[in-house]
Amino acid sequence: MRQRRHVIQQLKKEADTDRLTTLYNRNYFDTVSMLQIEQHEANNLPVAVVMADIDRFKAVNDTYGHNAGDVLLREVADILKRCVRKEDDAIRWGGEEFLIILYTADIESARLLAEMIRKTIETYAFTCGIAVTISLGIAAKNKNEAMEDCVGRADKKLYEAKAAGRNRICW
Repeated sequence: MRQRRHVIQQLKKEADTDRLTTLYNRNYFDTVSMLQIEQHEANNLPVAVVMADIDRFKAVNDTYGHNAGDVLLREVADILKRCVRKEDDAIRWGGEEFLIILYTADIESARLLAEMIRKTIETYAFTCGIAVTISLGIAAKNKNEAMEDCVGRADKKLYEAKAAGRNRICW
């Protein structure tokens, strides 16, 4: 019975985790994160989100190959794991895009985290030997707002950051 429980837990972990980066994936967001967000909202606690995208990632794949791109994704994921609090969620949203959910955090806390991530990536010595930057968009969840709308606002801010020259944060 204990072994069966262990197998079930392992399968659940695999279903909720991105294989390449070992960050949470969208399945985790749709299930576990959404429950936590609902609990925070029910208790009038703030939630903020940071949407991040590696700048010019396609050029890395095109110039250095997909293996180098995979290494870069893993290194960025490791930076996110070190920067994000244990009680928050770092999620590989898709491709080179990441979503960070900050529980019990306001927009200023999210901005400070985003700046720490941006600076860390900008100054990090990546294995591929190239300079890497990241753009980030931030939104604080409004009461009774659908989480998809909050993520959408963060995504719009991310694209404002990219349009303004990349390697920056918009909120």
